[in-house]
Amino acid sequence: MPKKNATQSQIILFKIHYFLWFSSLSGVLPYYVVYVRTYTEASASWIAILFAVLPFIAFFTNPILCSLADKSSSHLKYLLLFTALTGFGYGSLLILPTIQSSLFSWLISLVLLLIAYPSMATVTSLTDSIVMMMVTPDEPDCTESVKKPQFGQIRVWGTIGYGLFGFLSGPINSVNFGPSYLEMGFIMFIVILILDLTIVSVCARKWSILVMPSATGQTRIKGQNERKEEEEETNEKFISRKEQQETLNCQKNSQQHWSIFVSLFIHHPTLIQHTIILIGQGVLMACHWSYFYWFLELVSGRNTFLMGLTLLIGCFCGELIFFYYGNSIVNQIGSTNAFNISLAAFAVQYTIYAFLITPENQYLVCLTEVLQGPTFGLFYTAMTHIGQEYADKQAAILQSSKSESAANVTQIHATLQGFLSGCLEGLGLGLGSLGAGLLIDRYGVHIMWMIAASLAVFLLILNSSFQLIRAIMITYKS
Repeated sequence: MPKKNATQSQIILFKIHYFLWFSSLSGVLPYYVVYVRTYTEASASWIAILFAVLPFIAFFTNPILCSLADKSSSHLKYLLLFTALTGFGYGSLLILPTIQSSLFSWLISLVLLLIAYPSMATVTSLTDSIVMMMVTPDEPDCTESVKKPQFGQIRVWGTIGYGLFGFLSGPINSVNFGPSYLEMGFIMFIVILILDLTIVSVCARKWSILVMPSATGQTRIKGQNERKEEEEETNEKFISRKEQQETLNCQKNSQQHWSIFVSLFIHHPTLIQHTIILIGQGVLMACHWSYFYWFLELVSGRNTFLMGLTLLIGCFCGELIFFYYGNSIVNQIGSTNAFNISLAAFAVQYTIYAFLITPENQYLVCLTEVLQGPTFGLFYTAMTHIGQEYADKQAAILQSSKSESAANVTQIHATLQGFLSGCLEGLGLGLGSLGAGLLIDRYGVHIMWMIAASLAVFLLILNSSFQLIRAIMITYKS
């Protein structure tokens, strides 16, 4: 039985989830480095260690947790669980201003962020995986697939939420109702996240949205109509199906699952190239994610309006456009070229930070945030495209071989998305946060931007060289 089209209700639900999920995070992610530094009085090196440990943990936990969701076909349950853990971890940081000891507050920050950060990464990967499976057609030329929205057209609602509430977080954080510096953004995070959890859990139960494997090894969304049809089946068929499912679950052991995953890199060596570039992209993104608002604070002081304004421009004038049209762009130029555009944009953006942004022309930084479109919107779309593309290729290989491993085909989609996200937001962000923090402590923030721009140019040359060598080899073989 092929995948069935996701219903309009299911698509709307995940648009709402993306919107609320990233709306809530906009009150935390831009500010948590500055927030932790303010209330722990830690140096850039200590902050670097803290925000390097978190992505390294996520690098290992993300694919493992996503694989558990794959094996149990309980993606939604895991999504709700780790959404709640994200809220607990980040929300509990509100206790930091009440702690007198800087060392103790730093340790508390470490524990809470160790809960929140890996959970956040898992939620994002699971959501991306579910949506990619919803919108990916069974066959390339399937006429029904035209009616399906592209991944970026659903994911763009996350950018809309992040940009809108990120901008609002600026004036919200400037309001002083008693809470200290940046605390109001964390309160906004908690309120919106509770709303997100409530809507997703209630609507998912109402519409009976589950992610489950079908008989062909493909993954499909199971909706209310199918649930009604199953309830009409006889008890004999139900018992037979249950026995077959139990037998199938026995075959889906961890060794077989990871064997399928590892074989991806054997059958598709270009995935190794993409992984290397992903890690490099993560290093570059860490400079912005971890230290951009630190940089703004050094340039403009506690100007929360400018912080929020850069978020608004980056999301609506940059990321939104590239998320919406990202799939079309990637389909036209390929993932490698999309990465090249992103790396070139990083080089330009960080060069401007290093040489042109000063207290006298601090608002010039708003123009550079348009480059968030190619640096993140286009790049992230290409990354999810790669995850789905290679998982589908592996599925086709296993299906054609008619091996026992074919039964586990569905289980590598979220695992691969989790691995790629782990390379980006785990290993890459960890190395980048650590390296950038040490550079800031030793040489200053402007030198850090210069080195980051140089790294972007190096990765651009490296990726283009891989592409050229592969083209020469293909030509030689033909």
